[in-house]
Amino acid sequence: MSISPNRVTDKAPNEILDAIFSTTPIGIKLCDAHGKLIKINRACLEILGTSDFKEIKDYDIFKDPNIPEEYLAKLKKGEPVKYETLYSFDLVKDLNLYKTSKKGEINIDVSIIPLFLDKPKSISNYLIQVENISERIRSKIRLKESEEKFRELFNNISSGVAIYEVVNGGKDFNFKDLNLAGEKIDNIQKENLIGKSLLKTFPTVKKFGLFKVFQRVWKTGKPEHHPSALYKDNRIEGWRENYVFKLSTGEIVAVYDDITERMTVLEKLKKSEENLRKLNEALEQKVQRRTNGSKGSESRYRNAYERSDFYKELFAHDIGNILQVINSSAEIIQHYFKSSEKSVDLAEILNMIKEQVMKGKKLISNVHKLSDLEEINLSLYKIDVIHFLEQAIILMQKIHRERDMDIKIKASDEKYYVFANEFLEDLFDNLLINAIKYNDNTRNEILIKISKAKKYNRNYIKMEFLDNGIGIEDQRKEIIFQRGNREIKGTKGMGLGLSLVKKIVENYKGQIWVEDKVKGDYSKGSNFVLMLPEAD
Repeated sequence: MSISPNRVTDKAPNEILDAIFSTTPIGIKLCDAHGKLIKINRACLEILGTSDFKEIKDYDIFKDPNIPEEYLAKLKKGEPVKYETLYSFDLVKDLNLYKTSKKGEINIDVSIIPLFLDKPKSISNYLIQVENISERIRSKIRLKESEEKFRELFNNISSGVAIYEVVNGGKDFNFKDLNLAGEKIDNIQKENLIGKSLLKTFPTVKKFGLFKVFQRVWKTGKPEHHPSALYKDNRIEGWRENYVFKLSTGEIVAVYDDITERMTVLEKLKKSEENLRKLNEALEQKVQRRTNGSKGSESRYRNAYERSDFYKELFAHDIGNILQVINSSAEIIQHYFKSSEKSVDLAEILNMIKEQVMKGKKLISNVHKLSDLEEINLSLYKIDVIHFLEQAIILMQKIHRERDMDIKIKASDEKYYVFANEFLEDLFDNLLINAIKYNDNTRNEILIKISKAKKYNRNYIKMEFLDNGIGIEDQRKEIIFQRGNREIKGTKGMGLGLSLVKKIVENYKGQIWVEDKVKGDYSKGSNFVLMLPEAD
């Protein structure tokens, strides 16, 4: 706002002027035509570090070292001045301009207006307005530093970050900003993107599912996670995982990662698992064919012995070779990406492959032991059920990290004890794998209820595994625990199979069966009920 000389023609009532002069938070000084101070308000005294007019009565604006010479020259010509400056109390003290309790410097905003009260061309007074703007300046500095830190983080974070402004009430979103990682992931230059339409830049974003997430977040203000999915158009193709939230200023922010290489490795791992599953099924069929020809108790015993021996040797040999191939592949991948910037992303996947190798080796050992279940009694000991169950859940979350899973344990006590052995871990693994594998929902929900029950005058630990999967029809609820029916609800090829799960449970003197999660409607999911004798 420009300032011009003022000629006062009408005087307001003194009481109104005095009230304004006394209560305004802006410092006001009134000097005579020679620059000598004649009046000052309380706000100005506080700014200048004085408590009384007597301490500053000798003040002269033309002797104030904090007023630049060029402005003093303008004032003498009757021209108003307005400026921001660093006001030095040390200079005031050095020149003994007035007494002040302050030291150092403050930022002030100053307006000095020549007044012409008596004659049009003769200066009668100088009206000086002073405002302490130190906090405002500090806020600007802090804001600038904050913006610089944000920009540094924005451009150096490994994830892509895109900021959008809403268009036409959420019918489209225009790019407002994009970081360096986003440019690299989407193979696009920021300067060619700002202000452009999301729908035009990424034409299949609706099919991808992210556009509806943007609209929901913009309407509700609640952040959302868009799980890993494949984006593909005529320009780019790749797997993406997005986290979307809304700023207080209304913009939509998407933080996303390119997980194409991770998904490629996972796909190879799935194929290896499928090969193992097929091998396992082929071995079971061979064993079944050998079993079908047996007659008589002596013959059945001999065939069972031969079947056990055949199963152990052939399974151990063939699956051992396959596991060695997986292990070698993991080492090659690890060597290839040793110096790559993406080695951090692949580290967990490589560890997962090695975990599967170790689990496969454990399977070989378990098959050797399980073949002797009918011949010897494996030792049982007191085991905390929840400890084994939590370990199994952690393993599932690592193996199936690409899936959206919610696995919860509902138990009234902290510990539940049963008589079991190391096969309890495999039992839990297989029940969880079935609940995850046979589920077409985008979110896998598994609730494990643990309680105490009494049956036939004996105390049991009851565990219910409730899922939201595809369910099991009534006519199949019995045969899923029989050998040769893994295609109904089985493992992913590396577990023991539900038939052997049942054998482990029987070895523990327990029971297992399956029910509908919602009685009468199998399509709502399954409830695998496991009863194991409680250990005192």
